[in-house]
Amino acid sequence: MRTYIRLKNVTGATAMLLFALLIVSPPSVSAVVAPYNVAPSAKISLTFDDGLLDALTQAAPILASNGLPATSFVISNCVGMATIPNSCPADSGMSYMTWEQIAQLRDTYGWEIGGHSAAHPMLATDNLTDAQLTQEIAGGKQAMVDHGISPTSFATPYGDYDNRVLAEIAKSYASHRGFWDVDPNVWPYNNHIINNMQVQAGVSVASVQARIDQAVTNKEWLVLTFHGIEPTPSSDPEDYQYSAADLSTIAAYIKSKQDAGLLKAVKMQDGPITSTTNLLSGGSLAGGLSGGWATDVPANVTADSGNHGSYPEPLHSVLATAGSGSASHLFSPNVSVQHAKTYMLQSFLNVFARTSGEIGYYIDEHNTNGDWISGQWKGSKTALTVGDQIFTYVPTSAQVASARLQIYVTAGSGIQAYVDNFRWFALETVESPPPPPVQNALPNSNFDNGVSSGWTTNSTTAFSADNTNHGAPESPTNAIKLLAGSGNASLFAPLVDVDPALTYDVSAYLNIQTLTSNELAFYVDEYDVNGSWVSGQYKTAKRNTGIQVISFGYTPTGGVVKKAGLQVILVGNSGISGYLDEVKFMVPAGSPPPDDNLLANGAFDNGVANGWTTDSPGTITADNTGQGSPANPANAVKLLSTTQNRHLFSPLVVIGVGDSYNLSGYLDLRQITSGEVGFYIDEYDIAGSWISGKYITGISVISAGNFGFAYLPSSSSVARANLQVIVMANSGIEAYIDNVGWRKQQ
Repeated sequence: MRTYIRLKNVTGATAMLLFALLIVSPPSVSAVVAPYNVAPSAKISLTFDDGLLDALTQAAPILASNGLPATSFVISNCVGMATIPNSCPADSGMSYMTWEQIAQLRDTYGWEIGGHSAAHPMLATDNLTDAQLTQEIAGGKQAMVDHGISPTSFATPYGDYDNRVLAEIAKSYASHRGFWDVDPNVWPYNNHIINNMQVQAGVSVASVQARIDQAVTNKEWLVLTFHGIEPTPSSDPEDYQYSAADLSTIAAYIKSKQDAGLLKAVKMQDGPITSTTNLLSGGSLAGGLSGGWATDVPANVTADSGNHGSYPEPLHSVLATAGSGSASHLFSPNVSVQHAKTYMLQSFLNVFARTSGEIGYYIDEHNTNGDWISGQWKGSKTALTVGDQIFTYVPTSAQVASARLQIYVTAGSGIQAYVDNFRWFALETVESPPPPPVQNALPNSNFDNGVSSGWTTNSTTAFSADNTNHGAPESPTNAIKLLAGSGNASLFAPLVDVDPALTYDVSAYLNIQTLTSNELAFYVDEYDVNGSWVSGQYKTAKRNTGIQVISFGYTPTGGVVKKAGLQVILVGNSGISGYLDEVKFMVPAGSPPPDDNLLANGAFDNGVANGWTTDSPGTITADNTGQGSPANPANAVKLLSTTQNRHLFSPLVVIGVGDSYNLSGYLDLRQITSGEVGFYIDEYDIAGSWISGKYITGISVISAGNFGFAYLPSSSSVARANLQVIVMANSGIEAYIDNVGWRKQQ
């Protein structure tokens, strides 16, 4: 086959020391949903190696006509080699897709794009250096990431791998498919060695159909591996071509089984057992031996930050080594369990040295008082190995209230092993109840409006708006570009009202493309009811390149904290470049209903800020003397007239085609001799150019109370709009405005 941190009374040097010392593991963010693939079932995946052009021109239309997904494993260095002959090491006589065509395969046909190395060498047999191996696997992935592709599945060229290669693959990818591994995939699967059936010249349609029938009967996961798909293929199996007509027959057969409910066609990424719930806090071991993780032999079981772990966070793991006197143990935190439930435990293991003995897995069980009452041995490894360790666990009796995992290494065995990425979740065969409703409290979280709508920065060079399709997959067009300078720089999110009794889930999409040192950090600033800074929490950081969703839990420090603001800190001289997108501050169930106000800082708790501006800062001013609305009187904006019309401008609001809106607020008009306080809407097109405006109404009598009016955009060309509050000239007006809202009509 071919920045800065708002820390009180801390010097700059001490702040940087705290940066180094306060590194903690982000809490697990769990959701109440059923895991996937929780029991043996018949599945099939169609995979196409090398990134050949005929995957797009031949295979994709055939599969699309049968409603079937597929996975294309791409050689990154061969992308765009369309002429024949070319220099692709896999096969110089074939045409390869361009990046644009790969994106078309993904976006138009719904295919998964996986990794197939940078240059298609024999990863094990060619005796690559460590640097070369990393370049082939991680470097090949980075090339795809640079083009907006985030692969999680990998296939080794020629199916040539050993434990060293598997360990390197595991750092960058969630799964690995071989080529000469032809046994059935039997549940619960080994994600790092997924077997397949080769399909090329000489493989009959009937033999493929027989394997499909076997998968249905035995509830197996069948993976088919194709290369070239041609109308008139070569008859030489060494050319690895297959007939388009035969592929069409196979696709129709798969469709018939799927329509009958006997088989499910899935992409490679959707085949393994997965769950969004992890009952083990700190399972990524990013915090090392903390948060409930412990050992009885600290000299032999140690935290490791040398990039020996597994995807999605390979930097941190734990190194377990054999002692000479007694066994060494790593203990997980305790997990609450129920006797009626079956649990799945998954973890990554790389045993790279051994002379004898074993590394094993054992479950300790405890009653409601925390007393040990029973245990279960779950298996061991007695050879060098790399891959997932997967087993199920059912509590021994109804007396078991909690359990923990222990990993042991027998004494004198010479074993050295890295363990990482521990996951523990309940297996449910039916969907659990939907999660309680939550809502993102941050406006403009996908940065479609750039650094605006309450987002601010102290360095427009370090944090700048980007619209070149580097964002998160769900909304890729816009993002924030990161570019480290010589000093720390910060991006500040709008403030969020918080309840000290609740915990909030915060997350962000990151694509770090370069990094020479230090980190991109996440910090939460905390404020009292008057908007005064009272405390802060350093939460987590990204210290390696690649794509990752950063997530952590945030609980306000104390009862005085009423507002919180996320701060993203780009450390100076770190060499960091990349992109930030989809920042979410999720309001948990049980909190007051989230405000649907499209205007940031509508209560003016931050004064004339967060996108609010004025052309008269001397007479339109922030006021904190308790003149606001009865619902929140502390802060308002004071309006005074002059010899000219003066204006308070709201932030811009994104306008939806066909949507209508309600605007409201509180106005306390204390004095007036003539004129009015007027309300006017400015309208802008998608490029930000003013196109029209509307005078709405005015208030011209001494009064105090709520106002409100409806707004319908003038035309479909309106993409953004803002409110002007007009204080007319020579009107003698003294007034206070507060609690301004702009909401979409439902």
